[in-house]
Amino acid sequence: MTLEDKLAAGPLISIVILSYNRLDDLRNNIDSLYEHTTTPFEVVILDNGSNEKTVNYLKSIDQFVTENGNGRIKVIYSPTNLGCSAGRKEAVKHASGDYIYTVDNDMTYTQGWLEQLITRIESDPKIGAVSSKIVYPNGKIQLNGG
Repeated sequence: MTLEDKLAAGPLISIVILSYNRLDDLRNNIDSLYEHTTTPFEVVILDNGSNEKTVNYLKSIDQFVTENGNGRIKVIYSPTNLGCSAGRKEAVKHASGDYIYTVDNDMTYTQGWLEQLITRIESDPKIGAVSSKIVYPNGKIQLNGG
């Protein structure tokens, strides 16, 4: 099945990531995202006024897309730190997906993570939002939905 077929058959997901320095975390997030996500998605990164090193990395991945056309990255640069809420609000304006998933830049993903969220939200028209289980590096659960 081609990406065009997938896009026609199912929803596009916008994954919104906030960035403020923490370059190693951001790189790990992006690497993990592309390793564990096959559902059609785009990435919208809002940079909250990061240092030059982080901005240079973001410039190097801006407009990246996989070979099959999936996972296009859009980077929005804010000259100042808007904070979490205002940053997400601004980033969402640039998202074009049927669903929007917001995440901080220190998160990583597991195989099938997005498919499970989509399956759940589409299982009942009364469901308006879903959330991931968030696990600390030591294995303890920080958050399990909401």
